[in-house]
Amino acid sequence: MKKYKFIIFVYFIFIYKIIRCEIINENNENLCSVNNTIFYYMEGINKILNSNDSIKNNFKFSNTNVKFINQEEKIILSKKCHENLNLIHHKPFQKPFKTIKINNEKKSEPIIISMSGNKEKIDTVYITVESLLNQTVEATNIILTLSIDEFPMKEKELPEIIIKLIKTYSNFKIKWIKENIKEYKQITVVDDYPKDVIIIINENIKYPEWFINEIYNEYVQYGRQCAIKYTSSKENDYSIDIYAFLLKKEFMGNYYEEIIKEIINIYPINQYIVNISYIFAIYLNGYRIHCNNKLEILPYNFTNHANNKIFDIDNNDKLNEFKKSHSTLIEYVYKKYKISYYEMLDAPIIVTMTTYPAREESIVKMLKHFRRQTLKPDLITLWLSETEYPKDIIPSHLKPFVDEGYIELHWTSTNSYGSKRFEVQKLYNNAYVITVDDDFYYPETYIETIYINMILTNMICIYNSHYDDYESFKFSIKFDGINDSLYVHIYAGLAGFPPYTFPIQIFNTKSLEIRDKYYKTNEEIWILSGLLSNNDKIHSISNIFFNFKNYHIENSQNVGLKYINFKKDVIEYMTARMVLENKLVDKFKKLYPKFNIL
Repeated sequence: MKKYKFIIFVYFIFIYKIIRCEIINENNENLCSVNNTIFYYMEGINKILNSNDSIKNNFKFSNTNVKFINQEEKIILSKKCHENLNLIHHKPFQKPFKTIKINNEKKSEPIIISMSGNKEKIDTVYITVESLLNQTVEATNIILTLSIDEFPMKEKELPEIIIKLIKTYSNFKIKWIKENIKEYKQITVVDDYPKDVIIIINENIKYPEWFINEIYNEYVQYGRQCAIKYTSSKENDYSIDIYAFLLKKEFMGNYYEEIIKEIINIYPINQYIVNISYIFAIYLNGYRIHCNNKLEILPYNFTNHANNKIFDIDNNDKLNEFKKSHSTLIEYVYKKYKISYYEMLDAPIIVTMTTYPAREESIVKMLKHFRRQTLKPDLITLWLSETEYPKDIIPSHLKPFVDEGYIELHWTSTNSYGSKRFEVQKLYNNAYVITVDDDFYYPETYIETIYINMILTNMICIYNSHYDDYESFKFSIKFDGINDSLYVHIYAGLAGFPPYTFPIQIFNTKSLEIRDKYYKTNEEIWILSGLLSNNDKIHSISNIFFNFKNYHIENSQNVGLKYINFKKDVIEYMTARMVLENKLVDKFKKLYPKFNIL
């Protein structure tokens, strides 16, 4: 009998905890998503209940439709959460952070093109060389590195047209080395030009005349602080096939000798391991890489298409081989330096936001509630307009947060509305930048979810959202991330940008003039112009459905830009002007073929 009483008692406690948990969640909205799975984070709830700050600021959510899942699922999913956090462990970064400086000035610095060749392809290399000699921006030197073992008689064995190009163009040179390893022949130019910009190219491609200018421009726009890689497509941080790679020896530091040269000797015939070693060396040295697929058209420009081995291997086999090589190099780096893959990828987490006088009460509530995030950011930057708040005078409602170092204030000379928050990209493009608004109670794992997805994909990530007003748009909105695609709809307060993924060119004078004239109140359209220009893909986090009305702070919607942007046909007009003024009609039509731009 005692045994049965005990079982009944335990069952009663179990039921009580379930009911109590659901009440807690209804009052505190501890709904969170990690690794594309929605659940309630129990440990976070307990921390909140034990927090004095929570008792003082126990906000209730108005008009909240809380989703319920059973206790068993909570336990399982909470365990999954801990596995993710153990896998990807963010270590807080010491201030001050390393900043970048946006400088569009093209100073005179040498640009060295590095390519290799072999007997099989030497007869068609001249096509690539000629395309590089006819660029809008001239390369200082174009170096074709060949192996003496393969061409023992050197120039006497080369095609006549190659010899003619050498005699005609003083900046086209042949470099002879003993080793006959393609990747080593390409990277060894770094030894000859240790302080110069090196662009490693594919000797099978006929490059468009804008190529050098475009890739060098990106390097300059990102403050000369990151490598630039052009690929046929974005395969996470890497690609099976690299079309161009701009780097400098300083980006690799000592790891050039310690990793790249060692890897080339260990795996001389594995192009994937060697190519990935370039990237790992850059990451280990504290630098990053900006990737894009602007050269996606180039499969049609291969100079020896029929003989190119790239096309003789099934793509799936190549991808499997690439993944094996990636895992091999991860193990190699860990054994050598005791540094995990995710530690290499880590960078400061910076939250950026803006506000204005009509939202002073709302932002105080938002900031207090935002303390509950399960993953704390390294810095929160809040951007104000000098037209609304005098520069360097801290508003009284924000002073407590500034005094304790919780937020960092910045001012802009003009009022660019929501776009102000993206000024942070001029300072910290080398960080994981996450956006927030001043009128939401954010789910407590908002930062954690976006950070994990950014670090796993190295792509711009959006937190799937729904706003009733969007239903009237003339173009569709994507709600899931099953297939990552070009830009669909990104809400500027629910996004994450990994290092060097923000389309920095939209800060140029022309882009800002177009924005301020046609869509100053809609930063999403401004960002879209950059993403379309770059052919950038974004990752839409699956199984997350952030319905705005469920998370709005009380009375925060009495004012807002929606009263401008969501007037009849305004969004459509702004979008059309963006597409036309930026000459992006063809790219936009691929996304929305039925949208009438004119």
